[in-house]
Amino acid sequence: QFQRDNASGRAVVLGVALDVEDAAKTRQFAKKIGHDYPLVLEDEGTEKQFGKVKGLPTTLLYDPSGNRAWVRTGTVTRKSLEDAIANAGRPKG
Repeated sequence: QFQRDNASGRAVVLGVALDVEDAAKTRQFAKKIGHDYPLVLEDEGTEKQFGKVKGLPTTLLYDPSGNRAWVRTGTVTRKSLEDAIANAGRPKG
């Protein structure tokens, strides 16, 4: 739902599946539980690009310039995501 509501260029949701043994089963499971956003399967490239995940779930938010603006480990709320998006790219301090 969040992805659909923010598809106007404000945000893109991307899932990264960890410890993938069977790509087809992983994608089938994601579809079954209602993931309606792109899913990337973890490999060396994803770890280089996003960093090592220290806990699940981990949420990363990047500003429009591609700089990491927000990181949370654990559950996040829709409000916390909306607030983080509203603040992404603004000067800190």
